[in-house]
Amino acid sequence: MPRIPFPSALLTAAVVAVVTGSVLSLPAPPGDGTPAAEAEVVAQADPRAEARRAWDVRAAALTAALAAEDAGVAVIDNSTGFTFGHLGDVAFESASVAKVGILAAVLLLAQDQDRELTATETRLATRMIGVSDNDAASTLYAEIGAVAGLGAATARLGLTDTVPDESWGLTRTTPDDQARLVSALLMPDGAFSAYSRQVAEDLMTSIDPDQDWGVGAAAAPGERVALKNGWLSRDTEDGTWIANSVGRITGASADLTLVVLSHGNAGYQTGVDRVERLATLTRATLAL
Repeated sequence: MPRIPFPSALLTAAVVAVVTGSVLSLPAPPGDGTPAAEAEVVAQADPRAEARRAWDVRAAALTAALAAEDAGVAVIDNSTGFTFGHLGDVAFESASVAKVGILAAVLLLAQDQDRELTATETRLATRMIGVSDNDAASTLYAEIGAVAGLGAATARLGLTDTVPDESWGLTRTTPDDQARLVSALLMPDGAFSAYSRQVAEDLMTSIDPDQDWGVGAAAAPGERVALKNGWLSRDTEDGTWIANSVGRITGASADLTLVVLSHGNAGYQTGVDRVERLATLTRATLAL
């Protein structure tokens, strides 16, 4: 039988107890034995458990703050892997944020063919992302195989709730799927090569100033924002506007993926203001 070590101080106390006939009192375990106390001990012993508990408290506060909103929000804290979603699994029409999916599919196609983007693909992708050029997007959409090609790419990336449409701007997607897509495209150790990630980041950090709104409103001075926005007036919704924004914010003490998808906005600027308000509220409440 293996020898079980016994702390010397306790051994000495035990011997004294035997000799004197006194009762040996061993140190009590931390906590009072209740589940709450045991959880507190675990949290103190495991910093990640404490961080998780703090995140859950802030997430509950954000859920309450967004309760009346029919816009979707998704967050990934890339430093911890913690996530948040409000209507995260609800489908919205994507408008021009679908162009991020098209870019991802173009990059995957080039990777599969063991090459970099051609000069033509680079020019089209630059216009598609930087100034949201619809003709450039349609050309690249056809190149990847339209619905079938985008569907194959999103399935490959684990986007289970994204449904491509013949009209790429009407592709339906969820905040959670868009957060997964942005993180996959811009974070290491995923489906994309270093070259592909660099292309995506260069494009998504070079947005035309007139279109540089959205989740970037939540960034602090000096932080880097990679994003793509989408907006569309919908006749089928009484002329109200879709306003969407997806992106990643990085800095000295921050790395988060943030998505806001909304519809039913009275106008373009109303949608922009709403997306920026929700992005700012989300980051502040989660203390990211």
